[in-house]
Amino acid sequence: MEVKRASILLLETGELEDVDIDYHTLDKNYNEIRDFIDFVQNNNNIKDYEKNCDCNGDCIYNILCNLW
Repeated sequence: MEVKRASILLLETGELEDVDIDYHTLDKNYNEIRDFIDFVQNNNNIKDYEKNCDCNGDCIYNILCNLW
């Protein structure tokens, strides 16, 4: 089956956005998603990441700043 076009319907606004389904675009997206999954699988410990020195401690994730 050949797909000639694709769109995403944004339910909140009712907007219809076309999606580029060109082979090279799809291949690029696939590779970026695969790279992201590989990164997350290989860096899944909070200690793998450096602390942000500019944090003022008032965000909802501030508990992560004091884990180690």
